[in-house]
Amino acid sequence: MPMSDTDYVKRHVESLSEARAAAHELGRLADPEYNGSRRHYIALKEAVEKLEGSARQLGTLWSDARWIRNAAFWGRLRLKLQPAVMMERWAWFAGLPQVFDVGQRGMEDLLSRKTGQSSGKPILPTSATWAQHPDYHPELGRPN
Repeated sequence: MPMSDTDYVKRHVESLSEARAAAHELGRLADPEYNGSRRHYIALKEAVEKLEGSARQLGTLWSDARWIRNAAFWGRLRLKLQPAVMMERWAWFAGLPQVFDVGQRGMEDLLSRKTGQSSGKPILPTSATWAQHPDYHPELGRPN
């Protein structure tokens, strides 16, 4: 049975929580006194993949380009995870829970904000630059 839009929203919320917890654990590796493991990387990577996928699905189901942009953000973050682990940039991971907090507030805003569109009409970008994203994003930073 196909997932409904409510299922995708629940999946998005759960993935934000899972990603926040995994990033917090990876960030703790920056402390030399902490004896943790890298196993949280897999959980973080899977949670971010689910965030990207659920945002894409919601954008498609609701014909809302804002969710597609959200998915692109999570996709860029996903691409930065492996290099950060390979370079052992644990302090970078310590800042990621804030990114997921911002993602939670952004999701709530997207769900509750009035669009000015009548029901059933697609929500399209207002300018041609809506999908242009710089490599650097204030909430993401750079892993190196």
